[in-house]
Amino acid sequence: MRPAPQPDKILVKILDFTINRGGSMEYALEDATVVKFTPQLSQVLVQIDEKGDIILGPTGMPVYSFTFGVQTQVIPKNRTLYIARQQPSVGTTTSSITL
Repeated sequence: MRPAPQPDKILVKILDFTINRGGSMEYALEDATVVKFTPQLSQVLVQIDEKGDIILGPTGMPVYSFTFGVQTQVIPKNRTLYIARQQPSVGTTTSSITL
């Protein structure tokens, strides 16, 4: 059962997706620091009508909405950082990988 139409809202469907090819953009700053940006898609929505059919926009393509984040990594010239000291835990083992 679909929710009742609301004039101030748009009906959308959540689409599943797979990663075909990922990648980062990498920039070198003038002080030799390297900055990497990796986009991470988290949700894709497509507009649908009350029957569940995809709505096409003015160009004839579906109307999508994308939600994503960006992972940022800053690598100093000497590749040396300070990080928080890990607290020892009793009875459990934790691991952490920082790239």
